[in-house]
Amino acid sequence: MERSWYWRIALVAGVLLFSLYQLVPSWFYFRLSPDKRLGPDYEASVPRWAPPARRHLNLGLDLQGGIHLAMGVDVDRAVKAKVARRADEIGDFLREKGIAFAQSAPSADGNRVEVKAADPRQVESTVLDHYGTEMYSPAGAPPGAVWLAFKGKVIQDFQSKAVEQAEKTIRNRVDKWGVTEPDIKRKANNQIQIQLPGFKDPEKAKELLGRTAQLEFKIADDESPALDGVRAELPACPGDRNGLTLPLPETGCWLVEGVELPAGGSRQVTYLAASRRDQLEAAIARYAKPKISRDQEIGIGEATVGQGPIRERYYRTYLLKAKTELTGDYISDARRPPTAPRAPAAPWWSSPCRPRAGGSWRG
Repeated sequence: MERSWYWRIALVAGVLLFSLYQLVPSWFYFRLSPDKRLGPDYEASVPRWAPPARRHLNLGLDLQGGIHLAMGVDVDRAVKAKVARRADEIGDFLREKGIAFAQSAPSADGNRVEVKAADPRQVESTVLDHYGTEMYSPAGAPPGAVWLAFKGKVIQDFQSKAVEQAEKTIRNRVDKWGVTEPDIKRKANNQIQIQLPGFKDPEKAKELLGRTAQLEFKIADDESPALDGVRAELPACPGDRNGLTLPLPETGCWLVEGVELPAGGSRQVTYLAASRRDQLEAAIARYAKPKISRDQEIGIGEATVGQGPIRERYYRTYLLKAKTELTGDYISDARRPPTAPRAPAAPWWSSPCRPRAGGSWRG
């Protein structure tokens, strides 16, 4: 009888010691202030003989507090945006087929494509021959026009995809914050539930998670001289034979680059540059935006100067056509191409052209 008690006591003591051993990372984790728990200070504080630092306890929303959000996905707005893009597609398609029409645009409610033409039946049959698997022609269109709408199954699939994409976008943004064990779930009525344990700034969470994200491709408007006028208002960017000299003026500055035009020939395109993005945004608002038309917009890109591992980053503008030519909806897969030998790049001041298509991620 006494021998069995010894084994029981030894078992309880062993389990207790093992449990205490497993709690060592948590002990050092909660000794630190919240702003240091996910940094190198915590990693350095855990003894080498202890379990890995990542095995510390994570308190849930009920124990340490945090933020609980229920966000809705505006699927109706997403559908209307898809209808608007399809209206542009149908217009381009009819032009390729040589079929006369007056206008291809979303209907008044934004849920259908309305094509105005002298022969609506010809337009209807031609479009449905090509888009019939996704679209149909509902009744009730005004005289001299035809309505084209997405089928119910297509709308449902697109709405489901919009919610799924929104969930992925939210998850990627939360992962960048370093929030431990976030709970992100899709709920009914196109809602997404988000729980962020330990996150204490609800306004920042709503701002960052509530912004939309859309991949867009726009054409660079190289033929427009709209930005040439900034040369009289801003200094030229400093440089020497080795390239651009950083830092750039805080007010921003201008540069030119030679580009080839689609119709042939070339011209010197003016663009703005700055060392910091906020400085460039201020220069755009003050000097560039008043000079562009409504069908133009200005994109911002990153560039580097220097060679090898010693490179410095700066920001520059691209003058773009406001119309979106392509969105991420049409991209089914994206991957890095196989690595191939590349010829040495020419210096930026001697390059005769640059890509004409600009891409932007709004998020």
